[in-house]
Amino acid sequence: MPPVFDDRDFQTRFLVRRSVLLRIDLAFKDESFFQQCINATGLQQAHPLKTVVAAFRVIAYGKAADRSDDYVRVSRSTVARATKLLLEFILRRWKSTYLRRPSQSELKQTMEPNAKRGFPGCVDSLDCIH
Repeated sequence: MPPVFDDRDFQTRFLVRRSVLLRIDLAFKDESFFQQCINATGLQQAHPLKTVVAAFRVIAYGKAADRSDDYVRVSRSTVARATKLLLEFILRRWKSTYLRRPSQSELKQTMEPNAKRGFPGCVDSLDCIH
């Protein structure tokens, strides 16, 4: 089945590139919470990628976990737990790579375009990524 959104629309909706989301999805395939299981009624639970997408929407927009149950069809408690576990997993896996202080050259490279946009001294802003 073809993707619903093209790459540009995907990044606009989720505030992350599709390739990043898929990389994260592949990285936590072995995490027990993110494996598809049979629930108490004998039916399969939601696909793990659906849960990750719902968690990413919570992270990207700062909305309540129960806002995604209408379109993703995953319960509020599952989305809330998935969001917490996803953030913990990302920190554990990539903290040393991405959550570090930028070097002077990286800082200069980031701040110069922001100064040209009228935001001198601005290192980064979610409002500026588009």
